[in-house]
Amino acid sequence: MRLAQQKRPNVRTSSADRPVRLKNRHSRREPPQVELLFDSFGAAARGARSSTHPQRHLLYRADSLELDLLIENRRDANRLRITGQLLDASLPAVFRRGVRVTLWNFRKSFVALKTNEWGEFLGEIEDSGELMVALKIRMREIVISIRNVLDWPGSDS
Repeated sequence: MRLAQQKRPNVRTSSADRPVRLKNRHSRREPPQVELLFDSFGAAARGARSSTHPQRHLLYRADSLELDLLIENRRDANRLRITGQLLDASLPAVFRRGVRVTLWNFRKSFVALKTNEWGEFLGEIEDSGELMVALKIRMREIVISIRNVLDWPGSDS
């Protein structure tokens, strides 16, 4: 009997089931579970607002870290505006300041940012339909790959 070796998820081709990975390059123990807690497109209701100003709200958790993302479409400039906040739930009074954040659109464009004193960041990047958000926290890196960033479920675009 042969056992098939599981393939490691590739950030570029990850499915909706595994859009996130957490890397810890210096540890041999299993990385913590990363989960999507909320996706506004999960139960999206189509309507006038959605067709005029699409935006997507996502909430992720990895151990005690929570990442809140709001992705908005700036159609006038073919760009995405990404607003995020990183919180350490184990220390609710302390925000993650100075965390390196990288936005990448799977093409030539990437943006490097840092979180402010409230763990917030704001950046814009060319809209390619895909987005990767990577956060570097000490020796760990959280990488989130979002395919079809602003395509509403069931849309024919």
